[in-house]
Amino acid sequence: MNRLNPERSAALLILLAAIMLLPGCVYFNTFYFARRHYKDAEIERVKAERESRQPSTEIQTHYQRSLEFATKVLIDHPESRWVEEAVHLSQKILYRQGELAASIQKGNELLDVFPESETIPTCRLYLARARLDMGDPLAAVSDAVLAIDGLEGREYYEARILLGRAHGEASSFDEAVSILGAILEDEETPPEFIIQVRMELQRLLARQGEYRAAADIVKDMLDDPRLSGTLRQENLLRLIDLLFSAGEVDEVRQWMTELERSNEAGFYDGVLKYFNGILTGIGGNAQSARNEMILALATGVTREWEVRIRLDLAVRLETANSPELACPEYRAVTQGIGDPEQARLASKRAAAIIRLFALKTMVDRVEEGITFRDPRGANASSGRARTEPTRREVDEDLPGRDDPERNLDPDPEPDQVPAPEMRPDQLLGDEPRGMYLFLLAEHLALEMGRPDSAMAYIALLEEIHPDSDLMPRALYAYGSWLPDDAERRVLKEAATARLISEYPESSWAWLARLDRGEEPEKPQTVRAAEALFEAEQEVDLLAPPGEWQTALQSYQAVVDSFSGTASARQAELGIARLLELGAGAIESARVAYERIVARHPGTSEALLAAGRLGMDTTGFPPDPVEARSQAISQEIGGWTLWFQTRRAAKVTLLQLSRGSVTRAVVQQQRPTGNQGAREIRRIPPR
Repeated sequence: MNRLNPERSAALLILLAAIMLLPGCVYFNTFYFARRHYKDAEIERVKAERESRQPSTEIQTHYQRSLEFATKVLIDHPESRWVEEAVHLSQKILYRQGELAASIQKGNELLDVFPESETIPTCRLYLARARLDMGDPLAAVSDAVLAIDGLEGREYYEARILLGRAHGEASSFDEAVSILGAILEDEETPPEFIIQVRMELQRLLARQGEYRAAADIVKDMLDDPRLSGTLRQENLLRLIDLLFSAGEVDEVRQWMTELERSNEAGFYDGVLKYFNGILTGIGGNAQSARNEMILALATGVTREWEVRIRLDLAVRLETANSPELACPEYRAVTQGIGDPEQARLASKRAAAIIRLFALKTMVDRVEEGITFRDPRGANASSGRARTEPTRREVDEDLPGRDDPERNLDPDPEPDQVPAPEMRPDQLLGDEPRGMYLFLLAEHLALEMGRPDSAMAYIALLEEIHPDSDLMPRALYAYGSWLPDDAERRVLKEAATARLISEYPESSWAWLARLDRGEEPEKPQTVRAAEALFEAEQEVDLLAPPGEWQTALQSYQAVVDSFSGTASARQAELGIARLLELGAGAIESARVAYERIVARHPGTSEALLAAGRLGMDTTGFPPDPVEARSQAISQEIGGWTLWFQTRRAAKVTLLQLSRGSVTRAVVQQQRPTGNQGAREIRRIPPR
């Protein structure tokens, strides 16, 4: 019998084993590549963080390849031993890719399917990270607490720092300081985490307005020899920023000198110009401050600082009564890749400015004797020819000194965007009389933060339309919009006294008396609105129509008890609607609708009833509220288009780009009167 050679025997055994274990090898090989790509990505990410630089684009390629291999394991080999780890790996990769909701979903899947897995503590750490980034700090606190006990090494300290951050975001200030302070006092805390903890502490203190204490922490960090050169310069910027907030101007100048010495490559030239602009503004020269900020953008800064400078510049322009110059800066921030909260706030401010111009345009069209300067130029639409300000406006200094039509440079460029046409029937939306004036005042007070200008328009409303139905509401505005300080308290109290004495039956007088701490009897309009609300609660559209009799009776009680009020008209419409849906004969519904049309001509209820009857409503007066809303919306659209299609400001000439602003040439104009802004002409990047 032939004996096998020992070497051949070993090779045969290896071959047989490989054949028997082939499926397992396939599983392992797929997951091996997922692990390898993830490891390569993490090495690059950690290295970039330690060197305080942006990671290379290759890192995302590794993450994506790792995710693809992990997903292949889950799809092709759902029974393999690597599924548990593949789910966890997918969770971590999705978090690093910014797919927070998907990462949380994978983490929850791991908790549900593998509750005893050794990866659960790390899974909860990543859940806490994702939930904190999504703005849910309370959920992040819960996950971080559950994660800490099961973690070791770096992840243990990362979880503790994350817990402190989450408490800070959840406004548990004392708890956050206690947690972060304990990490600093822990002698076993690795040195690289000390810097992270200090950075979290200074951010937390700054959020609480304790800028001096936050600045002291940053100064201690600058003495740390482990700080890299780039991180040191970034902390220098942070220190200067905090000292500005703390009002330490002399110390700011000292540290700016330090930053200039360390700025050998000129990387922070733009930021230094921005800081110089703030110092100039503190010195009282607002125009020069704005010019320095424009130069800072033209010099070139990182995306983060560009957003910051643009926001500051926009606020200063708006404060200087130049909203048409501020709006493009706000809009530029919304178009960049930055902090979502900053983009949201900038978008809100831009929308508020556009609505301000739309409301002023409507007032200009409807109110005789009031004319606003239109920055769109000669082609801007208007309901009448332009006129000079009236003598009353000059003598009484209306509108207020902080109103945007004051101190603006005339725009020499003709408007290139045709203004939208207004249909005559849309002008009927100014009901009650003076409504556009009131809406403009309300917008100035509540959205623009300028109550004194708002009150100037309320005074104008009273002068032009003393008998307007809006007067009770306007008088109540004095008490609710003006700050409660000694200077304005007399004015507020006088307006409230007039409201209560001249309009005692109005709901606004009732509210004013409630604000005083009194317990007045509810006026008819308030009682009618409450009765209507109770009647509406009794309508169950899922119940058979035969069970709607109680609701019909409640509606009828509102009609009988509060005749002549808006609530009674709405109750009549509710009755007709229920009859139409089956609570009675269809002829009863027709009669109810016809009664509304006959009894309440010119109201929105009559217009709706006529529509249900199939009547031709072209001869009906439009619903004032709907007409007003459409007119304002149309004007908003026109102003939005103007800001999008032409250079509407003298400083908006740089657009957000990936990494830095476009290079630009700055041309200094000789200031004439208010024309002190600098023109920036964009040129192609070099």
